[in-house]
Amino acid sequence: TSVRLYEMFKQKLAGDFFSDRQIFADYLVQNANDGICRLESASDAARRLQMSRRNFYNVLHSLEREGLVTHPTPDEVVLLNVASLQRIAEPVRRFMNNEM
Repeated sequence: TSVRLYEMFKQKLAGDFFSDRQIFADYLVQNANDGICRLESASDAARRLQMSRRNFYNVLHSLEREGLVTHPTPDEVVLLNVASLQRIAEPVRRFMNNEM
């Protein structure tokens, strides 16, 4: 349907407008339940975020070094500082919600 195509187009544009860090932070915040984002696999998450697995892990490790997340198991990311992640992701969220 046209709504779904529009959302897919916006997702593609977001990849061009925003940094991988911002897109990854938005993904974590939007998909977390009780501060935990569960991943089916790094490959699937990277593909969904339109980035390579290598860049996926680079961004993840960067957020870990900053103390914003931890990655205790291969299938989960624990959000340690949701407010900071939300700040990083805010431009992406505003774009996706048509607030820009």
